Amino acid sequence: MRIFREAVEDCALQDLGWTGVPFTWDNQHDGVANVKARIDRAFANEQFRQMFGFTNVRHICAAESDHCFIKVEFRKQQGDQGGRGTKPFRYENVWRTHVEYERVVAECWRNQQRAPGLHGVIESLGALQQRLGPWGKKEFGCLSRTV
Repeated sequence: MRIFREAVEDCALQDLGWTGVPFTWDNQHDGVANVKARIDRAFANEQFRQMFGFTNVRHICAAESDHCFIKVEFRKQQGDQGGRGTKPFRYENVWRTHVEYERVVAECWRNQQRAPGLHGVIESLGALQQRLGPWGKKEFGCLSRTV
């Protein structure tokens, strides 16, 4: 932990703070054995903070994990929504019950001609969103939002 703190200090990084639930990890034990901590964080240097002065970090509970998700929105101006006019993609747990779910996920992940690194992951997730987005109304009879 000392080495991590030294690296943060050497790189002049600052914790970006957070909103949402106060902890990002829970050992999921009962009673006095339960331990919760904020171990996942978002950092930035001063140049980034000046460029994106209205960045928002939010902790989001994950039902099937002992860690929370961290959503970071990079904003240059207050109220800037980035992709204005588009509805956010919302993953629906019910999709996992569909007989084609695993095949579609595997297909999107394997067949996508991905760029290397994180850009490739983003491309694959985008392809998956396009395939799953219409399922809400088409397959389950409820409204679904797509990007």
